[in-house]
Amino acid sequence: MLLASQCRSVHETPCAPGDYDAFLSAVVVHALGLQRGDGNLEIDPGGADVGDTSLGVTSLLLLAATRGLGPLEVRDAVERSLRFFLRERVFRADNPGYPNLRRRGSGEPYARYVLADGAHPFGDWPSTVWAMLHAVNVLRLGPDRVAPHLLDELLEVARGYWRWLTEVTFFNPQDTANQALGAVVAALMLADELGDRGLGADAEATRASAYEHYALVRSMRLPDRGHLLPAEHGGAWDGNYGPASLSFLAQAHRITADPVFLRDGCDLATYLDARLGVRGFDVGGARYVEQHLGFEATLGLRYFGQRIGADIGRYLGNDRHRYLMDAEGKGDGTAAPNGHFAFMAVWAAQDTTSWWRTAHEANRRYQLRRGDVSVGFDNSLSPHLLHVGGVAVAPSILAGQAGIAPAYRNCGRSHVLVRPLAPVRSVEVDVDGWSAKLVTKAVATWDEVLVTTRTLYLTDGERLHVVVLLDPAALPPGSEVTLLAGLPYAAPAPAGGPYRKIVRLAAPDGRALDLGDEGGSLVPADALVASGLVVRGNGVLRATNPLPPAGMGSHVLSSSVTRDQTLEQVAFSLAADPRGYGDPELALTRLLHTNLLEVLAGRLVGADLALVASYAPESSDVVVPDVVVPQVVAGPGAGGVVHVVVPGLEVTLGPAAGDEHGNPVLRLIPN
Repeated sequence: MLLASQCRSVHETPCAPGDYDAFLSAVVVHALGLQRGDGNLEIDPGGADVGDTSLGVTSLLLLAATRGLGPLEVRDAVERSLRFFLRERVFRADNPGYPNLRRRGSGEPYARYVLADGAHPFGDWPSTVWAMLHAVNVLRLGPDRVAPHLLDELLEVARGYWRWLTEVTFFNPQDTANQALGAVVAALMLADELGDRGLGADAEATRASAYEHYALVRSMRLPDRGHLLPAEHGGAWDGNYGPASLSFLAQAHRITADPVFLRDGCDLATYLDARLGVRGFDVGGARYVEQHLGFEATLGLRYFGQRIGADIGRYLGNDRHRYLMDAEGKGDGTAAPNGHFAFMAVWAAQDTTSWWRTAHEANRRYQLRRGDVSVGFDNSLSPHLLHVGGVAVAPSILAGQAGIAPAYRNCGRSHVLVRPLAPVRSVEVDVDGWSAKLVTKAVATWDEVLVTTRTLYLTDGERLHVVVLLDPAALPPGSEVTLLAGLPYAAPAPAGGPYRKIVRLAAPDGRALDLGDEGGSLVPADALVASGLVVRGNGVLRATNPLPPAGMGSHVLSSSVTRDQTLEQVAFSLAADPRGYGDPELALTRLLHTNLLEVLAGRLVGADLALVASYAPESSDVVVPDVVVPQVVAGPGAGGVVHVVVPGLEVTLGPAAGDEHGNPVLRLIPN
C-alpha cells in the first residue's frame, strides 16, 4: 500500500509577475462576489482565524489595485471592508479567559482569534500580530486609494496593537518564534510608516522597541546541529513554522537592510538545507497538524536560497495552498480567499528574487549530498534521513532507540550503538565525482563500556554505501551484532509526483513482504526492494515485522494505516504529542519498534567487524539490480587501517585512534 501526499516542492509554485497578477485578479473577482453588505470579506464568520481575515483580503485588493488589476469597484470595496474592520473587528474590552494579561482594562486594541467572548482566547496574541501585519500593508498600499481619515484611524489601531502585544500582555506567550518575528516585522514596518508621516520621534521609539524584542527572540534560540534556531513550542525545529520564520527574517532584511537579519536568515537557511533530503523531504516536525502549508515559506526560501547558494526551494509544501489559504484548500485563486496569511502573499508578490535551483554539494558537518543522494545528520552525527534515488529512509527504532547504526542483542536485551560519550569526530572528502564522510564515535553499551565505531558514508550521487567498523570483543560475549539499515519511509509517486508512504517490500524471488502485516515474521534475503529502493548488505538482510505490545499501536508501518490517509497525517500520528507541541525530534523515538531491515553476519576485517549496507535505485528491467557492495579488507600491518574498494575507487580509513590529534583519517584514491 502506498499513501499519497499533498506536498510538492515550493519552487514549483508559479511566481512570475504574470502569475501573481492572475492570482490577484482571481482574488478580486471572488472578493467582490462574496463581500457582504456591511463590507465584511470573511469567508466563514463563525470559523477560526476570523479576527484578521477580512483585513487580509483588503490588503490583497489594494495590492491588485496598485498593479492595475480589477474594476473600478475595487476602491469602493476596499473602503467598505476597511470601515467594517474598524467598526466590527477591533476589540478593546478584555477577552474573558485570556490568561496572559499584564494590565487589565487597558482599552488597547487587539484582534480576536474567535469572535465570541471567551472562545479560544489563547489565539488572540498571534491573531493580533497577523492583523497588525495586514494593517501596515494596507497603510503602505493605501495612499491615493483609500480615504485619508480611514488610514489615520488604522494607523492608530496599529500603534495600539503594538502596545497591546508588548505592554498589555506578555510578549510571545506561546513560545512560538514565528509569531514573535512577525510582530517584530510589523513594528519595523509601522516605524517606517510613522517616519514617512513626519513622526520621527515616534518612529524611532517604535523601531527601538522592535529591536529590543527581537533581541529577546534571539536570546531564546535553541541549538541544533551547529546552529541557533528560533524556538517553536519548546523545540529547536518545526517543519512548518521554521520556514515561515525564514520568511519573516527575509521581510525584516528587505525593509531594514540590517545585516543581523541577513546573518540569522542565512544560518536558518543553511540548517534547513542540511536537514532536507535531496528531494525536499523531511521526517518529523512538531506541527504536522498544520499539514505543511508551505506557501508562507516561499519568500524566505527564495530570498535566502539566493544568498546561501542552495536550492532550499525543494522544501515540500502543500500544493493545495499555492499563494494563501482559501475556502476549498486549492490556493490557486479558484476559490474564495482566506486572508489569514495574506501578508505573505503580498510580500512574495512584491519580491523580485528568483529561485536558486542549484544544489549546494560541498560537504558540511551535518550534510552529505551529491546528485540524487543525501544524508542528513543529527547532533551526534547519526543519520537523520537518507535519501537515495528519491526514496526517503528514516531511522529504525529498536528498543526505543533510533538509528541507522550498529546494534547488538544479548540476553534478551537490544541496544543501538548511537549514544556518544565523547566528542564525535568526522572528516569529509570530495574526489573525482565521489563524496565521503567518516565519523568516529566512542559509544556506550548497556554496561557503559565504550566501543569505538567508525562509519563511512560513500556516494557517487546515485548509490550510497554505509560501512561500519567496530571491535566485537568490546561487546558482551555472545552478542548478535547487526546493522540497522533504516526504514524505507516514502517514495515519489510515478512520473515524479508527490511523495507516497511505503508499506511494501519485495524479496528477490518476487515474494511480497507487507510491512503492514503485524506478524513478527523474519524473512532472510540477499537484497530487498522497497518501492524503488534496493538495499544490499555484505551479509544476509533480515526484515522484521514486530508484533505490537498489547493495547499499543506503536509501529510506524501497521495495518491501522488506511488508504485515505495522507503521508503527513500518518506522520502526525507518530508525533510525540497529539496536539503537535513539544520537541519535534521525539516524533519517532517514542516508539518501541519499527519494522526493521538489518544486515546480519558482517565480516571480520582484522580485529574489526565490518557491516555494510548499500542503497541504490531500483532498476526498471530487473527485480533486483546488481548493486555492488563494497569490499572491505584490512590494510597491511597492524593499527586498524582498512581499505574499502568499489569499482573506480579505493577508500582508506585510518586507525580507530585517528591521527596524532585523534582526528579520523580518510583518503579517496580513484583507480
